Amino acid sequence: DQNLFFRSSDGGRSWSMTHIDDTEWERNESCWVELGGGRILAVLRSNYTNSVGQSISEDYGRTWSKVRPLGIPFFGASAPSILRTRNNVLVLATRQWGIFTSIDDGQTWSLPTHIRGYSGSGLKAGLLEMKDGRLLVFSSTHGNARKNCTTVGQFIRVDADGTVHPALLGPHSHLKSASIESTRNLK
Repeated sequence: DQNLFFRSSDGGRSWSMTHIDDTEWERNESCWVELGGGRILAVLRSNYTNSVGQSISEDYGRTWSKVRPLGIPFFGASAPSILRTRNNVLVLATRQWGIFTSIDDGQTWSLPTHIRGYSGSGLKAGLLEMKDGRLLVFSSTHGNARKNCTTVGQFIRVDADGTVHPALLGPHSHLKSASIESTRNLK
């Protein structure tokens, strides 16, 4: 597998494609987040090693660095999804390992925080920041089953220091409140 990055600089009228490290053939399931100043972080699952990889573009995705370990050495951490909160915290959700946070643009990452009710199994997690700052983490209960497949979601809050908390529900919500099994951050 190889990861490709598609970009448009004219509002989507035309597109160009670049390889994320064209010497790297063992990664798939990738996601991207803008870091600012033309920098983009790509996070990539490995098919063969124990680590999730990363590559950085300094020029809006025209060129990319060689893939190196992200610093999350958890075997099976796959199907990454990433976003940058309005507090400039990177939040990374992975299948099987839960939620990781970074307050330094991905230089270091927290240990995983597991959300009760979200095992990370199934399809790739999605992350969505609400207007009030809560994050909705959502996925399916199983990605390969056509029957008995349920979409699940939990609200969380992430502090400016990267700490993850359960979030209270908003008005008209039918989702259950998140409850955190553990929150441990590396300093």
